[in-house]
Amino acid sequence: ANIVTAVRFHNGKMTLAQANIVTNELTRLLPPSFNVLGNPAVDGDRIFFTASFGGNDDVFMLRRNDKKIFRVSDGPLGNYQVIAGNGKITWSAFTAEGHKLKQVDEKDIVMQEVEVKETAELITRFTVSGEGQYPDELNSTIPWRAFPAAGYSKASGLINFHSWRPYYEDPVFMYSLYGENVLNTMQTELYYLYNRNGNTNALGFNVTYGGWFPFINIGSEYTFNRESLLGSRPHRWNQLDTKLGFILPFNFTKGRSLRNLSISNYYVLRNEFNKDFIKDSLGNTSFGYLAHSISWAQQAQRTVQDIFPKWGYALSLSHRYPVSRYEGYQFYGTATLYLPGIMNSHHLVLNGAYQQRDTNSLMFFSRIANARGFSDFYGTRAGSRLWRVSANYHLPLWYMDWGFANILYIQRWRANLFYDQQRLFSDDKVDTYDLRSAGVEIFADTKWWNQYPLTFGFRISRLLEDDPLGGKSGSHYFEFILPVSIIPR
Repeated sequence: ANIVTAVRFHNGKMTLAQANIVTNELTRLLPPSFNVLGNPAVDGDRIFFTASFGGNDDVFMLRRNDKKIFRVSDGPLGNYQVIAGNGKITWSAFTAEGHKLKQVDEKDIVMQEVEVKETAELITRFTVSGEGQYPDELNSTIPWRAFPAAGYSKASGLINFHSWRPYYEDPVFMYSLYGENVLNTMQTELYYLYNRNGNTNALGFNVTYGGWFPFINIGSEYTFNRESLLGSRPHRWNQLDTKLGFILPFNFTKGRSLRNLSISNYYVLRNEFNKDFIKDSLGNTSFGYLAHSISWAQQAQRTVQDIFPKWGYALSLSHRYPVSRYEGYQFYGTATLYLPGIMNSHHLVLNGAYQQRDTNSLMFFSRIANARGFSDFYGTRAGSRLWRVSANYHLPLWYMDWGFANILYIQRWRANLFYDQQRLFSDDKVDTYDLRSAGVEIFADTKWWNQYPLTFGFRISRLLEDDPLGGKSGSHYFEFILPVSIIPR
């Protein structure tokens, strides 16, 4: 019927006390002092706790039979949440990488006795509110207070933005603000999106409710200045897509094998705000379409020096088609295979992507990444069917393992030798055109402030075919690769 708790006096001092929850009696266990303390844990006649003493937060032990105090831990950083039992003492130790659990056999710890008067006579460095106005008195009884019980409002803290993140997955760049409600049942996202294939900008939001299964998702995206050819004349319009759907996320991770399955279905209402001659003849138009997708990924756990998983694969399929006003579709599929390289920490990554759309009209953006170094052909003279295969051989060059002033840490330099081949089909699927390129990428894997992983790179691409919209075969293109994905998904 007794509990041990930390108590603060009116004058700012603190102590440990024993509270009897039956008789409401309160008994002081330590002399009051300005040492901040907490996290008590009881093991028999011993009480472990964390206290700020001598400029650091350490673990201490009070032996109740003789009222002696011992310092258990003695480190340069904080130590908290101690638990003792079965001859071992475990606590949470603060490090440069965050908190980690530390466990020590009691027989291996040399406990340092701390004089009681030394803790009691500790003076304050800064003035505490109320210091000297109140005596070191502890009420002998605990005041009784009753609090009403009521259901917690599920709408409390509904919109709560906490993080931002830029993200890039060719050909789409995004900058997002993320939020989550207090109950962790609803996630919100506001974002800006740029699609470099269509050279378009968009603003949007997403809301996902996870209180049910499947997850419910609603969202809207407004795209500015879309453009395509309608016959020989340019068709320009702004576009609003509003969606409602559900997501089924499954996690089949077992042992060292990470496996994830995701299934989603959406209904999207598209409103097109036409410009120029289309607006004069048709005004604004709208139609609805369905979007289905499924993805599966399986990979082995990675070690610190692995750039990618040594073994793994990922598959993703999606299909979109209108259900009103128009006829058409867009199918898109990707596959990635991760294989070990010739030497340790070398990786062979094979990618494939396939996309096909109807030939009636250009209703959906291209989602396929072009062969490196080439211009975008989607919606111009080709693009009703596209496929691309890529081979990438990643290898470390130099584990620099060097840092500067706790601001910049360079983990390693690495290279990627790549080969891309992309094939484009005409609308009638008769004429084809191949785009092939090869080259090398040099990356620097860094950490800023020893926490945030960022990768910078430089790419040299050599065209192995003529680019109808640009350079000739044998041309070289030089590109900087900037770290827009600060927090990986």
